[in-house]
Amino acid sequence: MLAAGLPMSTLTPNRAGTLLLVPPSPVRSVELDGRACEVVAVQGLELVRQPRITRSAGSAARRGQRMAGRRAAWRVSTIRAVASCGRYARQGVVEVHRLPGEDGGSARAALTGLMTCSSVWACPVCAAHIMQARAEDITTGAGRHRESAGALGMLTLTLRHKRTDTLAQLLGGLLDSWRRVINGEPWKRACAKFGVVGFVRSTEITYGAANGWHPHLHVLMVYGQPISDEQREEFEFWIYERWAGFVEKYGLGIPTRKRGALLQAIDADGADYGFKLQERTLGWEMARGDLKRGRADRYLPFELLWAAGNGEVAAVELWHEYEQATQGRRASHWSKGLRELWRLGDERADEEITADDHTTGATLVGLVEEEDWAAVIAHGADGYLLELIETARDLDHAAELLDGLLHDARSNQPDFPTDTRGRHTRNQMCRSGVSRPGYLKGTG
Repeated sequence: MLAAGLPMSTLTPNRAGTLLLVPPSPVRSVELDGRACEVVAVQGLELVRQPRITRSAGSAARRGQRMAGRRAAWRVSTIRAVASCGRYARQGVVEVHRLPGEDGGSARAALTGLMTCSSVWACPVCAAHIMQARAEDITTGAGRHRESAGALGMLTLTLRHKRTDTLAQLLGGLLDSWRRVINGEPWKRACAKFGVVGFVRSTEITYGAANGWHPHLHVLMVYGQPISDEQREEFEFWIYERWAGFVEKYGLGIPTRKRGALLQAIDADGADYGFKLQERTLGWEMARGDLKRGRADRYLPFELLWAAGNGEVAAVELWHEYEQATQGRRASHWSKGLRELWRLGDERADEEITADDHTTGATLVGLVEEEDWAAVIAHGADGYLLELIETARDLDHAAELLDGLLHDARSNQPDFPTDTRGRHTRNQMCRSGVSRPGYLKGTG
């Protein structure tokens, strides 16, 4: 729920009927669910930003935030698989596992048997698994490439955009123009001239209160050998002219020379491309967009999701537009032959990555029947269940804690932190366009 006295924001239609957010005023801070949150003013109303989780906060805190985001998706998503992800058991039972900590660290907990959506765009939990796997591949491959005396560069491609542009229009123009840039003999000749042996392309999207949606590309350029600054600048200009031409043909405004195409060098240690990566690996920067945070006047998609789940009308409208524009699109792409060059093997599909339950070496703590799991979900206690299992003294204690939590959830007298905002009646779900799986229809 929103803090007392904190109004929900709204969107104002412009002449074309497009819903708009206006530029924000300086942020302030309020307390929401016991945590400090930034608040951005929007036309006299306010939009709450997701609480910041720092890298030092630990994996449990970041996991808790992802699970809170997934509960928000249950409430607002228009995609059935996303609205069901982690919410229902596939075969009527959920398995609870306990794993030994890595390198002597704390124990970890895992759940298996749940439905998964494998959406890298719309599900914070599935996105984390998928993006982590992609980041590890990039980090491993880039390290091997540097060892072979190859060089790397970071290309950023952007579009002109304004508040009246739809995300579908901008994203379509962005990806279509890039496909045209890398197709045909001109690209092959440029690669031969500048020593390009491959690339990895990733797509990121933000929303700015001033200028609307901002989809852009990060492309890790892979060179067979180092190139000079003069060669890099020449290559950048060649890319810009080709990029700007195709963007214009698509019907969008010509990108500016300053921001349209920026090709930066990555030093021999992979430490920077015009700015320090701040202890992040290249894979993190390329693939872990879910761990980044928007500026004061920009929101990342999962920040919008969190706000939407907390009842922000403005964020709900934006989230629905985002879901529809990204559904079915690939978030990243490897050029042909690069994975073979880097000895990485075939790329795994998103569904393969999320199907990996990461329970090798785990011990089964207990089974949760679907009725009990529904009670846990109704109280928003799925994350708390994992915390209990991880903090237990031993396996027997973990089983005892699990039994106690399930008893409390069934009796509807929880002695644990709850989040009932994820609870839907069947009628609410029908109104949102999401229906329950067949075996749960008819249960309130």
